[in-house]
Amino acid sequence: MSLLVRHPGLTTSVQDLGRPGFLDLGIAPSGALDPELMAIANLLAGNQANAACLETLALGPVLTVEAESARIGLAGHFKPSIDGEPCSSWRSHTLFKGQTLKLGSVDRLRAGYVAVAGGFDLPPVMGSLAAYARAGLGVRLREGTVLPLHRPNSAPGPELFLPEPWPSPPHVLRVVWGPEERSFSAQAKQRFQESVWRVQAQSDRMGLRFDGPALEHRSRADIAPSGLVQGCIQVPGDGKPILLLADHQTTGGYARIAAVISADLAQAGRLTPGSDVAFKPIDWAQARQALIERRTYLQSLLNSIRPLQAIDLEALFAANLVSGMVDAKGQDDAS
Repeated sequence: MSLLVRHPGLTTSVQDLGRPGFLDLGIAPSGALDPELMAIANLLAGNQANAACLETLALGPVLTVEAESARIGLAGHFKPSIDGEPCSSWRSHTLFKGQTLKLGSVDRLRAGYVAVAGGFDLPPVMGSLAAYARAGLGVRLREGTVLPLHRPNSAPGPELFLPEPWPSPPHVLRVVWGPEERSFSAQAKQRFQESVWRVQAQSDRMGLRFDGPALEHRSRADIAPSGLVQGCIQVPGDGKPILLLADHQTTGGYARIAAVISADLAQAGRLTPGSDVAFKPIDWAQARQALIERRTYLQSLLNSIRPLQAIDLEALFAANLVSGMVDAKGQDDAS
């Protein structure tokens, strides 16, 4: 009982909420770039929100079911098909043994997520199934990869769908000033918050590189090696910011001008190369309130997931749908 990877897509890996707590060992937390999308995929499949999913970037995988059946939740702007027939994202689908799911391209957002009811029967490493390619941890999909499942078949019940459309990548990311903000001139700080920054192609799960006006340091860009966290924004010698994501290095030697607030981290993970974004500094009290509001919004979104009402074709065909007709040029023909 498994999923067979016919084609891995461009970058597809197993991800959950990551393995925090191992930075002192040089291990990044990893985990989903967009844990909000991951939660939606899981609930569509009938899982807990934090179950491990497949995260795919740019182009999704092709998967064949080698279990009796598997209910799969899709969250992301995929162009999916089942055995060549187009199907919808933002909902669940039950596939049967031998059926093949092709995810296609991922549009608008950086990542899309595929959850399977019951989850993957894989051994955790340091308490997590999250893949971290640089350390060889977890599973990154390749052609022929077999993903064992916990369940041989899907539980009965209606398919689920998310009725609300998912938003586009953000235009603004809120930040708090970093520990080395004084390493930058007043002009550089003003430029940081008033400029529009474009995500460069040289971005990956480790971080986003931005193109825009150079930010001048008061003296040097280098600092003593210091700890880093997801959301931290470093500025190297060229003056172009780097926003650290899930696979970030654990220490760094560049001045940290700011950090994206927790409420906006998932949205930062949606930025694709070529996306434009601005940074808006706020204070710590505003950051805490933003996190409360974001969690409330996400919960309301998850609560909106509902059963997909199937059409009863037999009842539809049995109904007399043309019991009355009106001729626009004459009398009512109904009798």
